[in-house]
Amino acid sequence: MAILAVLGNKLHAHNRLPHIVKARLRKCLELYRPGDRVIVCGGNVCGARCTHTEAYVMKAYLRRHLPASRIRLENRSTDTISNLRNLERMVRRSSSPLTVITSAWHLPRVRWLCGRHLPGRRIRFAASSDRVSAHRRRQERRYLAELQHQDHV
Repeated sequence: MAILAVLGNKLHAHNRLPHIVKARLRKCLELYRPGDRVIVCGGNVCGARCTHTEAYVMKAYLRRHLPASRIRLENRSTDTISNLRNLERMVRRSSSPLTVITSAWHLPRVRWLCGRHLPGRRIRFAASSDRVSAHRRRQERRYLAELQHQDHV
């Protein structure tokens, strides 16, 4: 029995999942085996334009394919760091293997952050494939560089 943790991304207005999150959820479904548990991560960073959290909408998507009892919500986080901090609290007492699912372009920063926020935990990573702009990839590299710089200061 494994734990699959799917990281969210800001919803579009009216609780619509962006293609980035749909790709991550498809990767989750691809990896899921009976008996696994899924944790979907993400609060409401959409504001008044959305009435639900990312995690709630992600669970609704997955419920078409998986038993609701196998899906847990981490619905308080507003960024990747709080995703991982809250995830750590949820899996702290579990010895089940953990797989973190995110986009390929997001993976380098997530790997680095997991080393800081889930220390000593053996984690597998799975990357979904989705298309993002060159600007978003540059922005992601800049985020990681800033975190690494702060770590050394």
